[in-house]
Amino acid sequence: MENPLTDFLSTEQAAEAANISKPTLRAWRRAGKIPAPIRYAGRYLYPRTAFIEALARMLEEQEAAA
Repeated sequence: MENPLTDFLSTEQAAEAANISKPTLRAWRRAGKIPAPIRYAGRYLYPRTAFIEALARMLEEQEAAA
């Protein structure tokens, strides 16, 4: 049986993937810069694909502004 949680990133994994701190990740979440996580077993889990797409979008916006 496939583990459906592999489609999600934990807070730690998401922060590491974006090379940011967990407080910055929380700020991005509150600002709506990244997709809303789900709560599972008391943890925030970010949808992997949507999170990566949000990071790519932010990078494109940053490059366009430069």
